[in-house]
Amino acid sequence: MHSTGTGPLHVFEHKGSWYAFRSSTVDVVPVDPEEAIYLETCQKMDVFRAGSSLGWESTHVERVKDSLYRKGLFSSSCFSSDSTAEVNPASDTVEILVNASQTCNLACEYCFVDEGQFGYDEDRVLYLSPDHARRLIHVLPEALPWVREFCIHFYGGEPLLNVKAMRAAVEAAQEYDGMFTFAITTNGTVVNEEVFTVLREGKFSIVLSIDGPAEAHNTMRKTKQGGPTHGMVMQFLERLRQPPKLLVRGSAVVRRGWTLQEAETYLRSIDVDLIKAQAVRLPEDHPLMLNEKEKEQYIAHLGEVADSVIEGLKRGVPPQDDRFNQRVLQLLKKTQRVSFCGAAQWSFGVSADGTVLPCVLLAGAPGTELGNIDDPPQTWVEQGRKWAEAHGPRAECEECWALPLCGGGCPAMLHVCGEDECELTRANCDLALRIFAEFYDNPADLLYLAGIKDREQSST
Repeated sequence: MHSTGTGPLHVFEHKGSWYAFRSSTVDVVPVDPEEAIYLETCQKMDVFRAGSSLGWESTHVERVKDSLYRKGLFSSSCFSSDSTAEVNPASDTVEILVNASQTCNLACEYCFVDEGQFGYDEDRVLYLSPDHARRLIHVLPEALPWVREFCIHFYGGEPLLNVKAMRAAVEAAQEYDGMFTFAITTNGTVVNEEVFTVLREGKFSIVLSIDGPAEAHNTMRKTKQGGPTHGMVMQFLERLRQPPKLLVRGSAVVRRGWTLQEAETYLRSIDVDLIKAQAVRLPEDHPLMLNEKEKEQYIAHLGEVADSVIEGLKRGVPPQDDRFNQRVLQLLKKTQRVSFCGAAQWSFGVSADGTVLPCVLLAGAPGTELGNIDDPPQTWVEQGRKWAEAHGPRAECEECWALPLCGGGCPAMLHVCGEDECELTRANCDLALRIFAEFYDNPADLLYLAGIKDREQSST
């Protein structure tokens, strides 16, 4: 696939056909090659000089412009950032990422939360108390009364170092009749009966960190004493897959010397439901960051993932790697994101001392506290609203064609990996366009991404 263009109109090619993505309306319009060339040229210079710069006769220019007018692609609004698209509505499902533990039993070389240190520059509370875990459950329905479902996602550090707090939350949620679901991101090295009892009682969804086979995994994911962990993780996974099975997403970090293709191949070979393999998120000068050649390779491998999604959808199979799902569905619905992840709106973080944050990754970062779960909940909800209003897309985002599909980038990570994060996000958006274009004439097949077709078939 070749793509080009800057600004709110993005021209791209897929399998010999050309399309224009109009950011202002979040839609994709087929164009012919000459129209594509003209649109690209118009983005680089004054529209009145575009035709002459291409060496076209004035009558030819007028024919191309007339065709683009009829397609709604040639007007002042096409080249401005004013949006007329529908905005994704506020979610009635809210995720709360909770640092059950702000310490870890491993010493992974690429850990971007510094083994649970996060942004703290001095002593910190290491473990969420059971009382705070219970209070969180009880205050959320009061704080956000319009929400239908809360997902409590335990994070860290290693959250399974604090099973007591997790159990307290699971037990407190039982009186709310299905309003709460639970998830956890874990390194899978805490293996005991209490852990599996709590995970099954809460019907947890598991994000399990496993980088690859033993030789790849153990290079990065070591105990504090430098010991291997792959065997423990595989034992943990085996227990999760015993009846009743819990949903497991295998999660791998792609870094220097370990490719996306290798990570995906391994994750597809083990017994997990979903997979996630993403580039390491570290400062540019870190020795594990992808170099320029590896970034090019990563983006090429992303294209292979998109190809596998297309192939699966044609067979009616939802993708195991679902990284493109939300953006393709945005294109199907013609809706734009107002933020990258809904931080401080329909996603919040809670640190181990009960501090409420826009995102759990901001724990310890000065000036990010919204309040505490011991405060009246309206306090931190209102502070969250103010934080979200003050942390919209950056000025450079406003000129980026991918903004309505991206929402402005991760507010917790842009200061860490900057333009690298933007480059890979644009690649993801570009490939979402490619997937959408593949089904342009048969968009109903894209409903598999939302599980809608599966439900339809199961009801017939």
